[in-house]
Amino acid sequence: MEKLTQKNCIIYLRVSSSKQAQQGESIEDQKKICEIFAKRSNLKILEVFSEQFSGRKNDRPVIEDIITYIKKHPNKVQYIIFRAIDRFTRNGTLGYESLKQR
Repeated sequence: MEKLTQKNCIIYLRVSSSKQAQQGESIEDQKKICEIFAKRSNLKILEVFSEQFSGRKNDRPVIEDIITYIKKHPNKVQYIIFRAIDRFTRNGTLGYESLKQR
């Protein structure tokens, strides 16, 4: 029988407005969804990063913190979990691919 190796992940949570936080997209709601996904996928959560009320800012220090964390822990993080692509990047697939390359 083949032994499954548990992979590691980090979680990223973002709320862009106080209105959004009250409409089922709160940091806690997103965290629960991401934790359930990690558990079902047999992923070990190493860190949880979050930011509140980031809106349409291009300067996103928490994204830089994530990149720094990954660089400080080479080959340790296999996945980043977020509730939806718009929580991670405002630029859709192109923004995601750009961040992935970094």
